[in-house]
Amino acid sequence: MKPFINHFFRIDPRSLGLFRILFGLALIGDLSYRWDHIEAFYSNEGVLPNHNHIFNLKQAGKLVWSALHAFSSDGEATFGFFLILFFYACFTIGFKSRAFHALSAVALLSLVARNTLASGPGDYLALAILITTVFLPLGSAFSVDSLLERVRLARETPHDKLNDRSNLPNVDQTDEARLPGWSPRSVAAFGVFSILGLTMLALAMKQTGAAWKDGSALSKALHLTLFASPMGFDMKDSGLLGPLTRVVYYSQWAIPVLLAVPVARGLARGAAALLLAVHGLTYALLTNLGLFGWTLVASAAIVVSSDTWQVWAQRHDPKRVRTVIYDADCGVCFFLCQLLKRFDTRNHLVFQPNDQRDKLLGWDDKKQKIVEREMPSAVTEDLVSGTVVAVRPDGSIATRAEAVSEVFLAVPGFAILGRVLALPGISGLTGSLYDFVAKRRTDISVELGLAACGVEKPADGAKAAPDTSLEVSPARAARYRATAGLREALAAVFVASVLVQTIHQNELPLGAPKSALLASFSWWSQTRGDLAILTPEPAATNEYMVLDGYTRAEASIDPLTGKEPQLVANAAFDLGPLWANYLRQIHLQEQTAYQPALRTYLSKKGPHWPAEANEEKILGVDAYWVTATAGAEPTPERIFRHGRGGKVFGQLGAPEQKTGPRRLPTPGQANAEDGGAPAPRLPTNLLKKE
Repeated sequence: MKPFINHFFRIDPRSLGLFRILFGLALIGDLSYRWDHIEAFYSNEGVLPNHNHIFNLKQAGKLVWSALHAFSSDGEATFGFFLILFFYACFTIGFKSRAFHALSAVALLSLVARNTLASGPGDYLALAILITTVFLPLGSAFSVDSLLERVRLARETPHDKLNDRSNLPNVDQTDEARLPGWSPRSVAAFGVFSILGLTMLALAMKQTGAAWKDGSALSKALHLTLFASPMGFDMKDSGLLGPLTRVVYYSQWAIPVLLAVPVARGLARGAAALLLAVHGLTYALLTNLGLFGWTLVASAAIVVSSDTWQVWAQRHDPKRVRTVIYDADCGVCFFLCQLLKRFDTRNHLVFQPNDQRDKLLGWDDKKQKIVEREMPSAVTEDLVSGTVVAVRPDGSIATRAEAVSEVFLAVPGFAILGRVLALPGISGLTGSLYDFVAKRRTDISVELGLAACGVEKPADGAKAAPDTSLEVSPARAARYRATAGLREALAAVFVASVLVQTIHQNELPLGAPKSALLASFSWWSQTRGDLAILTPEPAATNEYMVLDGYTRAEASIDPLTGKEPQLVANAAFDLGPLWANYLRQIHLQEQTAYQPALRTYLSKKGPHWPAEANEEKILGVDAYWVTATAGAEPTPERIFRHGRGGKVFGQLGAPEQKTGPRRLPTPGQANAEDGGAPAPRLPTNLLKKE
């Protein structure tokens, strides 16, 4: 039973820690992009003022919550973004992990819900994963929290026990010692696997078009202006897209199976992680789906099994073995050795105090134990009293900053740091810093209460070693169990809401019952599960918005591009996911209530037209939704006119002739027949080309 529970209900703490770092970086990158468009989407000077958004949502009976609704000006929004950046940064480094994890989830929800017209599948998936993992201990590895915990526990005495690894707990012992509710074994772990598996399955079941079978789907998709990123637009005719299409499509069938396979966990989960990373990078780099691809890339880390981590953590390399000779009278030196011991899971480091110089302690691979050898002649009393010494297996030595680099190279997870410290230029700075600390190591040890940590009992005035016992009183244990049970129940309800909503939103034939309570959870958390991405295959027509603006200097300008208006989309769309999602939505029939706010925004400026000079002010603009089919002239339909309108595609100052917005399928889908009135075709000489 235990292997079954571990397979479906447990995520290795190291996987959680690596996921936290990757996802935190993705959140910071996403915030940086949103920051570039903070005025347009997060202030009342933009396309959707907060009062307008709230009013229209209330009229439609679809209220949402966002902390950013309280901010009106650009300055207020900037303050909010700095606060969110602080949350994200603390979450990424793992400081007070659970608290800042929850705050980061609130922050992302506030960013997404501030303008629901600009949200998309990437936001829904990112929120689903971020909120689900709130119930898991993401700070238990590769974090400031875990480092501080190791610092608290790393206070062993005396010196002769420093090379004894038998007292370090293994994975099972660590899990058993955790307080209730802080274990990586949780219903939330099952929820993460289920959300990822269902996401892949939903895409696979809905992408039924021939373009996915013949390998042309991605190439066709990257010809769609609002869908392709600038990198994707440049690669739209690349021969690599055929094989990549097949990898992306078939991985969506394979990943759910690999996550569920209960045997060969290391191999199966490793393959699932690789496919998730490839799948995620494809969408992250080539499309305007925002956090969708980056969430999958980060989630690739979360599915790595404990078996794989154990192989990595225990991979012993005889060439990496180092004997570290440290100052026995230095409290800081001894404490750092104690701390390094807890990271050295590969038995690469052998510690020896500098008051033992008769023989050199070293690791014998054949005997699998520490043995005594001849001390290298280069290791003298004067040398070891003034610097740390790292002795290599061949008897050569490294001192000062070079020894520090050698030690990091031997410890799993720190090899990159060791190589960086050895780089020319950086090694010099490291050496100067080492000398500065080494000369003051006694004073530093005293200030930190470590001056007497090498003896059995602390001296007067020194801090005693902290109590490392994890035992708690029965009353506190009962409280922990109660709160843990509540967390598990909340996790189960949230996961159920995400799964059920995903099934119903994508009309999957999985027989999930409808529930108003679960639907409410899904709506307020903005985990709507809409996965209409290139389904059933990429659209046959390219659809995008063109703005025909007219300035005081009598110049025609498209505020979306900063150039003269063109009907032919022959350049990459470089405004990113927020604008892509927003433009897909704003021209639809059900979004007409939001169009006046866009008109007001365009009367002042545009994302690529700041209109800072008086003659650059916009007097009028016509908004066109353009449908372009290969081999045919683009067909524009005017959505609205503001002010005097434009003069490139219309008659300046002429009364607006409303054809009305159309109801279109979700972008990325194949187009259905539209029953609206056909838009007039423009003369060929007006089709601008570069």
